[in-house]
Amino acid sequence: RLAADPRVRILAGTDVVGLAADERNKGVAGVIIRASAAGEGDAVTARAEEFLPADFVVDAAGRGSRAPRWLAELGYPPPPETVVDSFRGYASRLYRIPAGFKADWRCVFVQGAPPEGKRGGILFPVEGDRWLLTLIGAARDYPPGDEAGFLDFARSLRSPVIYDAIRDAEPLSPINSFRATENRLRQFERTARTPENFVAVGDSACAFNPVYGQGMTIAAMGAMALDETFREQKRRRSAGDFDGLARRFQRRLARVNSAPWMLATSEDYRYRETEGGRPTPFTRFMHGYMDRVVRLSTYDARVRRVLLENFHMLRRPGSLFSPFIVRRVLGQLLGARRRPAPVHASPKISRRMPALEVPARD
Repeated sequence: RLAADPRVRILAGTDVVGLAADERNKGVAGVIIRASAAGEGDAVTARAEEFLPADFVVDAAGRGSRAPRWLAELGYPPPPETVVDSFRGYASRLYRIPAGFKADWRCVFVQGAPPEGKRGGILFPVEGDRWLLTLIGAARDYPPGDEAGFLDFARSLRSPVIYDAIRDAEPLSPINSFRATENRLRQFERTARTPENFVAVGDSACAFNPVYGQGMTIAAMGAMALDETFREQKRRRSAGDFDGLARRFQRRLARVNSAPWMLATSEDYRYRETEGGRPTPFTRFMHGYMDRVVRLSTYDARVRRVLLENFHMLRRPGSLFSPFIVRRVLGQLLGARRRPAPVHASPKISRRMPALEVPARD
């Protein structure tokens, strides 16, 4: 659909290798690109660099963005950068669901229990009668990419449910691993001087540990913030005047990123091996509080819905401190009620919301 839009031109097989300076020194004049052309056999021949003019440049290059270096080459200060890395990695593969397989669950999520319990996994059905299994390890305890090691890792989880399900299932894909999971925050809004017609969005500005599954949602929210900023600029200034737009947008984007950044990094700080920054007293309070909320979510469907809606950015994080949640956390702390059966024991609930096998944290 994007390619069918006559206003859009896609340059395939092309890399952006730098920013071009604006003679007025108020922004950038465009980008430097380099296309690659296939040569004989598997050889690739690099073409010469070209200048692509632009009125406005948006860096959406993701984790691989080289914007700080490019800005420094043009004389702009690079943005302050914070990296928080719990050294998580995950490995995934597809399995065929065995014929006649029956269980009282649709999805299984075995959480780690940091700081000691560093392993977890999630198994859920996808189209074509298949399971997608992802095994997760933190603090450099990565799931292996070989057959025997992958199965041994699944067998080592705190619950045997996943291993029992897949040990005799037919693998349908290779094992695919990913380990570049650090949280990286670039605070473009705090630079002393910035180009008027250049902004960074998505993972170029703030990359989250992908284990939490928030990156695409936050990138979409950032795109909406950019649209809103452009509309404001059009009302305030004449057409084509970008003065002040970049800084206002990066401040707005920082507000979009702040809550998910706090949630992602505070979870990663549970591991003693995590590098980058230090957990605050509030972070430690959040650890204890969220432990209680997660434990409640294994048997209270209303709490679980609020928790999942927070993960998917459908609610503001403050909803985790609503009177409804706080009362249940206090009741749990005071032992005001006995723990009921898990949610998947209720057919009515499990039809609306697939059950999670989540062992309570120690």
